[in-house]
This record gives sequence, structure tokens and C-alpha cells, in this order.
Amino acid sequence: MVSPFSQLSSNDLRHLEAARGFSGFGLHDDAWNELEEVHLTARAAADVLALRVEILLAKDKTDHARSVAAGAVRMHREAARCHYVLALVEARSGDFSAAKASLAAAFKVAPELRTAALDDDRLTEFWRTLGE
Repeated sequence: MVSPFSQLSSNDLRHLEAARGFSGFGLHDDAWNELEEVHLTARAAADVLALRVEILLAKDKTDHARSVAAGAVRMHREAARCHYVLALVEARSGDFSAAKASLAAAFKVAPELRTAALDDDRLTEFWRTLGE
């Protein structure tokens, strides 16, 4: 269960958006540091955890990413983004069966993610294996 204090304030949202921007430009250390500015009680928010996983994956810290993603899914069972980033971790690790299950969970909550997933370069190998 997620703490009611994990909601993001307007200041936390600014830090999250800045972190997304840094990450989008490949400035992963800056993105991580920006997430450290999110209030301690809001760091367990689904969007914060999901971005942390994406940063960890970009930095090739797959084991750490798996731990964060698994925790995010436990805390946010209805957050499609958490299931999606867990699928990214599983696909990176070559566990395509688990990635498929995580994507199915994400799509169940947010069917619109299907189109984004098809275009996500991080899932290219996953999609290729499904076609075999």
C-alpha cells in the first residue's frame, strides 16, 4: 500500500519534469540528482520510481533497476508505468516471458501504451523474439 504522503506537490512535479528533461537528453546523473530534490515522502510516487528505473537502465544498472521496478509494482499495482518499466528491465535481462506478462499487466491498465511499446527501441529485441 502506498502512503497518502506520496502525492507530488507542485514543487515535486517541477523536479520530476526537470528530471525527465535531463534524462531525455541523456544527462542521467543530472536527472537522478533532480529526483533527489523530490520531497522524501513523495519519492515513492509511481512516476518518480518509474523514472528512476529508466535512469538505472540507461546507466546499465539492471540489477538495481529490477529491484526498484519490482518494488514499484508491489506499491503501485494499478500504475501501468510501473509494470511497463518492469517489462523493460525483464526484456533487457532476456527474460522475455516475464516481460510479456509485465507488458500485459501494463496494457490492461492503460491500453494506449501498446502503441508506445511498439515504437520503444528498448523493446526491439523483445518484439523480434515474439516473431520467431
